[in-house]
This record gives sequence, C-alpha cells and structure tokens, in this order.
Amino acid sequence: MSVKTEHIVECKQQFNQLKGLIELLNLTLEENSQFVQAHCYQIGQLNPANKTSPILQAGELELAQQAYLHFKLDAGDVVKYVVRYPGIISINQLDTFEKLDSQLIQINLIKAQLSEFISRHGKPAEFKTAKGDLQYVRNDLIYHALPMVNHGMLKRQITRYCEPMDNASFGWNIDFNHESITDIEAYKNKLHGRLMNPPSLVTLSEWQKSIDSVINKIDRLVNDGIQLKIIRPKPVEPKMYVSFADNKKTIRPKLPVIAYAPDGHVKLKKILNEPKPHPIVLTKSGKYEYEKLSPYLYLYACRIK
Repeated sequence: MSVKTEHIVECKQQFNQLKGLIELLNLTLEENSQFVQAHCYQIGQLNPANKTSPILQAGELELAQQAYLHFKLDAGDVVKYVVRYPGIISINQLDTFEKLDSQLIQINLIKAQLSEFISRHGKPAEFKTAKGDLQYVRNDLIYHALPMVNHGMLKRQITRYCEPMDNASFGWNIDFNHESITDIEAYKNKLHGRLMNPPSLVTLSEWQKSIDSVINKIDRLVNDGIQLKIIRPKPVEPKMYVSFADNKKTIRPKLPVIAYAPDGHVKLKKILNEPKPHPIVLTKSGKYEYEKLSPYLYLYACRIK
C-alpha cells in the first residue's frame, strides 16, 4: 500500500469532524423547525445514454438533512458520477439564520481542507472488485481511508444567501458544449490517427468509411467558408431560479441552499418535474443551422441562417 498510515488516520479524523459539524447543523435545523421550511429532491446518477438523471424522491427537511450527510455511493454506482440534492431551506428568523451561518462557515472550511488534503496526499488509482473487474477510484487515499466515499460529493460546499430571498423555481438546464476547431489540419490528422480504432459495436470497415467521408466533407465545407465545431451534449442538470429584492440568479445547486426570508418564507413558484430526454443532436439556434457530419463524432457544420 503506497498510502501512508498517518495520512489515512488524519483523513478519517477530519472526515469524522466534518460529520460531527453537519450533525450539529442538522440538530439546529431540527430544534428550530418552527422557523424552517424546506423543499428538496434527490437526483440519481447520470444515465450516459440520454444525458439525464432521474428524480429518486422529493421531500422536506428530513431529506435535506440526509443530503448534507450523503457522501457514500451505493454498491453498483459509477464512481465518477455524483448524487445531487437540489433544494432550498428557508429560514424566517434572524437568530436561527445567523447560528446556521456560523456553522456553515466551519463546515465549508473543513470540506475545503479535507478535499485539499486528499488531493495532496493521494493519487488516482484502480482496484479490483469482487468480480475481478478493474474499478476506477479518483484517489487512493480516499479509497483506503473512506471506502465508497465520493470525492465530488465530499467536497461540495453548502451555499447560503444572507440577502433576503423572495421566491424560487426549479427546472432543468439542457445545453451543449461548443468547441471551435482552430486548426483544421491538426483535427484531420487526429481523425487519420483514429482510423484503426473504431468505437465499440462499429466494424473497422464501417468506421474507416465514415472517417474518409467526414474528411472529404471537412475539405468541402472549409472551402465554402463554413464554420466547423465540436458540439457535445451536456448532462441535463437541475437548476433553480431565485429572486431577491434587487436581482435574480440562476443556480445549479448540488445540495440544498439555505436562504434567509424574514417576511414569511421563500415562495416556491415551480416544483421540479421529471426531466425531458436530452435531444443529443443539435439542429438550430438563434444564429445557426447545424449539420452533424457523422453518427460517431460530435462534429458539426455551422451555417449562419
């Protein structure tokens, strides 16, 4: 084992300290429940096929408290994906909010310290499952010290808003990541380099025929002055629209946010419904019409309307 024993011990100690602070936070919420109103969702892991995540359950304060202490993945979950808890905890009494705010500062500080400690003293690693399969682990220190704990879920901060919040609405963000191709020849050379490496379930001859076709299309489109981009579908993410007296924000919370709302509570204008499937293929926008150049690549011709 390459991980030092003293680092494992320190990692466990910091993690236990973090859990203790969160349990105190949850106790404060419970003891002051008359000033608390909560609405929370548990969002399951990403389905790579349609880029969406299911809503596993909806709840109130108990689910929000569970969210803050959820660090471990279940058996069979994919290590690189997190479980999200978009939600809001509204506090309408100042003393309670200030006490929670003080606790949150401590929690977020130790989260940052623990994440930095894990990154500094650990390294990416793999291990064999009971079935003999190789399973990727983000960091060998977290694997030895905190089995099944997800680094992404461990380090995420708990957001709070001191400015009085008026209302909130839940929804989904469906989007694409756009990457311009600045060096066409380099991109073509990259495609040539992949000629002998077809994707799974694609024959070599079919793959090579597709790559040759794409390269011919690239030459023709570049000569015609058509812009080329790599456009990948982003995972569908839960989002919240929140409104204050003087401004509005769109946020993508992974944990329930804590908000101060002295005049009653934050008004929930829209609940979170099941996400629509991601379209995966982009066809048009306000400025462009898009043509996907291959069923196997995220390469698009972008024509101005």
